[in-house]
Amino acid sequence: MIERGESHIQTRIQAKELIATKCQNFKNPKEDLDFNMVHYNKSRSKFYSLDHDKFLLYACYLEGYGNWDRVRALIKKEPLFKFDHFIKSRTESELHKRV
Repeated sequence: MIERGESHIQTRIQAKELIATKCQNFKNPKEDLDFNMVHYNKSRSKFYSLDHDKFLLYACYLEGYGNWDRVRALIKKEPLFKFDHFIKSRTESELHKRV
């Protein structure tokens, strides 16, 4: 049981580090983030767009990986998604699964 908890904590730390490394390479990560399209197209969803995925990573960078309530709040405030009901209606659990 303890090993599972420690594994979960380690996974969270690694995710934080990966997101920070990815976002720190750009002056404006919200718009400039890029993905390796070969790998991205394999995990691409027919529901989430490239803009959704870029913003999710950027929001996790700002608010910290695991703060899904804050990420949701950022999504709701983002002018880019003003009329995008799909992304604005995602639950914290769904956001976590996507990131």
